[in-house]
Formats: sequence, structure tokens, C-alpha cells
Amino acid sequence: MDIIDLIKKSIETKIGLLNRFQIQSIKSAGEEIIKSLAAGNKILIAGNGGSASDAQHFAAELAGRFIHNRKGLPAIALTANPSIITAIGNDFGYDEIFVKQLEALAKPDDVFLEFQPVGIL
Repeated sequence: MDIIDLIKKSIETKIGLLNRFQIQSIKSAGEEIIKSLAAGNKILIAGNGGSASDAQHFAAELAGRFIHNRKGLPAIALTANPSIITAIGNDFGYDEIFVKQLEALAKPDDVFLEFQPVGIL
């Protein structure tokens, strides 16, 4: 597959997001996040591999600014602390690195987002 094919596949993926069900799901998730933040809760975000970077970027946009200057929003990327990740991985296994952090940090009505890759190949 050459670069033109990859770009076309990426465009097809974005057009697929216009599907009514997907847009409604994204809108519903956004509404839940807004409701949680308005109630004083926080957003906890995770992902593996490249999605870990996406989680950190999203948390940065919430805590910093996205499009408009505004008060920072409480968002934590569970992927950002290698000491926690490796300690939990060593002591409990890799499958527990986010579970243990959620046990320590999450409160009722906080929102947990897990970023997962969406392939274009």
C-alpha cells in the first residue's frame, strides 16, 4: 500500500465517522464527560502504545486549553508516569497497570476513557 492509498483509507475512516450511530455515540460520550466535569469530577485516560500518547495529549488539551482559553479541566493520563506503570507491572502484572491506578484515583462519577487504535490499513 503506498502513501496515496493510506491517505484514501484515512479519508474513508473519517467518512465512516459520519455514520449517524457513531456520531450519536460520540455526542453521548461528550455529554457524559461534560456532566461529570460540571459536577466537579475528573477524567482519567489510558491507552497502550501510540494510544498512550493520544491519552496524554487529550489530558493535556483538557488541563490546558483546546481552541479557546479557559480554566483548566481536571484530567489525568494514567500513561504518563513510568515509575507507577513499571512498579505496578512488576508487582501485579501488566494487565493491572490501569486497574490499580483507577482504584487509587477514581471516585464515583469520574469518567474513564480508554483510547484504542483505529486502523486505516
